[in-house]
Amino acid sequence: MAAQRRISERERLRKEAARLLRLVERMTAEFPLVPVWPGLAEAKPDHTINDPPAATKEEEEISALRGPLSQFLKDADRFVNDHGTTAQRERFRGNVLVHVAFYGRHHERRRYPKAECVADLRCLGRLFGEVGKSEASGRPAIQPRRDPLGEKLRTAREAARHNQEQAAAEIGIDAKAMSQYERGVRTPRKNRDLLRTYIIRHSR
Repeated sequence: MAAQRRISERERLRKEAARLLRLVERMTAEFPLVPVWPGLAEAKPDHTINDPPAATKEEEEISALRGPLSQFLKDADRFVNDHGTTAQRERFRGNVLVHVAFYGRHHERRRYPKAECVADLRCLGRLFGEVGKSEASGRPAIQPRRDPLGEKLRTAREAARHNQEQAAAEIGIDAKAMSQYERGVRTPRKNRDLLRTYIIRHSR
């Protein structure tokens, strides 16, 4: 019974990740987590209050995303903590969307682009497909420690239909480093901004 509930919750989270991904992809707003307060009235210099301005389309989109995304991430956090391995919990906490949504300051939310949000939701959807499977099989899962950036890098490369050599050439690194970054066996430091630029360019 517990295993069936776990499988049901895993599938629900995967479907919700896919639904939110489609919602973000359709947004006109380029920064979907930017703080907005649509319809908030403003005070005039003489201390009287202006009529509330009409919300823009972007403000309505961002406001509509906020509630479902917040609930999804809270449910996901609970599920991964309850059923995930240590490595899976680290992958969840290392996801940039999770960090920005839970802990991000205003300036981080303002600079978090739509393309990166889409890539992060894809990574979460794949993660949920793995969580709890070892419990169902009775075998302990061996999960490598992976930098979430490596997953997003691979997703962007596949979306661009590049092999590792082509992607490495565009980024300006060697193919060996590209392979190591994707597999999570090497952590990018000075090349991190170059990799993020490639991810954003090919995740649209």
